[in-house]
Amino acid sequence: MPRALTIIHLAKYLPSYSGGMEAVTEELACAGVAMGARVVIVGADPGGTSPQPSRRGIELAALPVYGRLGPVPLAPDFFRLESFLQSCDVVHVHLPNPLAEAALLKYLMSTPKHLWPKIVPIMHVGMVRWPRLGRLWEALVQKPLLRRSVRLIAASRELAAGLGSMQGLSAKTEIIPFPTAPAVAQMQRTPSSGMELLAIGRLVKYKGFDLLLEALSGLQVAWKLTIIGAGPERDALVAQCRSLKITSQVSFVGHVSDGEKQQRLSSCDILVAPSRTAAEAYGLVIAEAFSYGKPVITTSLATGVAFLARGGQCGAVVPPENTAALRIALQQLLADPAKRRSCGEGNLRFWQNELTRERFAERYRATIEALTGDDPKQQLANAS
Repeated sequence: MPRALTIIHLAKYLPSYSGGMEAVTEELACAGVAMGARVVIVGADPGGTSPQPSRRGIELAALPVYGRLGPVPLAPDFFRLESFLQSCDVVHVHLPNPLAEAALLKYLMSTPKHLWPKIVPIMHVGMVRWPRLGRLWEALVQKPLLRRSVRLIAASRELAAGLGSMQGLSAKTEIIPFPTAPAVAQMQRTPSSGMELLAIGRLVKYKGFDLLLEALSGLQVAWKLTIIGAGPERDALVAQCRSLKITSQVSFVGHVSDGEKQQRLSSCDILVAPSRTAAEAYGLVIAEAFSYGKPVITTSLATGVAFLARGGQCGAVVPPENTAALRIALQQLLADPAKRRSCGEGNLRFWQNELTRERFAERYRATIEALTGDDPKQQLANAS
């Protein structure tokens, strides 16, 4: 009797870890469940505890972590997943995930080709933290793995074009923009003495929050900035505010609940995402702001950010690390309510057309059905 389609995700962490890759992994898994497939996420357990065995209809398989190398969890049990790989139809490996990549390539090289599952990597970002090591890793592991893959999924053509390991593989690359949840009901804004700016992300160097503070210090209009997030740069950013004499205008609120983040997105005037490097591979927070109809100022990165920014239609796009250009963009957009409204409305339309969960699931389903040649729900009905 035929069985239901089985899809395995080799993720860096399980969805309980709060990160962009994990959010996208869970969205993909939910789309698979909605198709009627059995879906399993295999990933490092971020808390070192025994997580729930399932989440939103997704099976979870936790791997113990024996330390970390930068952002990479050391989970050697990725090399002990033969039973998972032998029993599944489709494998998504979420890149970069060095141990999972190496383990999967080792399995493919030691298994007859006719026994391989369909390998469909999900490209999130290149190994930008260690560029020299990244180029070596691309040559030795990623490119051989991608050549053995039947499809690749990336969030945008700009992102795919910028990843060296994907060069020459455009014919089997599927572009599926990553989604965000819809905005909650618009909330009443509390009156303030200035325009409300919002920035969201880990307080790390590549996010460019230091550039934003420098740009804001020279503005000629009243403003307030809230920064949501925590990280190693917090003390340096607080000290920078003191040096620039803008402490009273900047609030660092750390990690917040989803409800508070939604309230901040609802009530802000502009979201600012001033990332300085290609480590900002997509920018889910930009897409979140779009769902609230907010204008966005961001930087001209050749990643998925370019897909979202649409040549400045989002609000404004400035060169990375150009404080003067960022200050001008802030000044102009803050002084132009008609443009803020127009850009916000355009961003909302773009989100509705391209970035909803429904549109994402539709594109993903079409990709999987094209590979398997059947409707997973029909397979499940046949199996029963």
